[in-house]
Amino acid sequence: MIKIIGEDDNEIIIYLHPEYSDYGCDMSGNVYSFKGYGGISVRKMKPTKRKDKHCDRIDYVVILYKDGKPKFKLVSHVVFECVTNRLYKFSTKSRDGLTIDHDNNNPLNNRFSNLKLMTLSNNVSKQGKNKYKYIHWHKASNKWRFQIRENGKLKHFGLFSTIEEALEARKKYCDENGIKI
Repeated sequence: MIKIIGEDDNEIIIYLHPEYSDYGCDMSGNVYSFKGYGGISVRKMKPTKRKDKHCDRIDYVVILYKDGKPKFKLVSHVVFECVTNRLYKFSTKSRDGLTIDHDNNNPLNNRFSNLKLMTLSNNVSKQGKNKYKYIHWHKASNKWRFQIRENGKLKHFGLFSTIEEALEARKKYCDENGIKI
């Protein structure tokens, strides 16, 4: 953690990232870069909005560099890792994979007080039925299942290793059959 004086003479506490040492964040969800400044100057990074390809959700991402290699990271992940000073393995491959939940359901609000670490299955359950309609966790196979009831009959479309694969299959089927999600 380091302290800097902002443009308005207010003190800002920046928490350094545990893996990307040239980057840090504050409790308000701002990400800072020290890269190329010799640690004397600090630059507030401007995150980019990225649309999730599976739903209408928009997230903020930043590009962090380590050993000259770029890595796109969600701002919420960077903030959580900086403030807790721990690396997390975020995953959408299993229901026990970790993700960051936004308490107020606004993915653009990355204040640390709005972020909570939870498993993907808990986050999916919290989102409500509309977000992942027709998809649920199949405990016996440890996979995501996509199924729809049509004309009183349950149609199974398969088991998927990731939620993204299940969402893609659902989107394709619903688009082809005029089903509104």
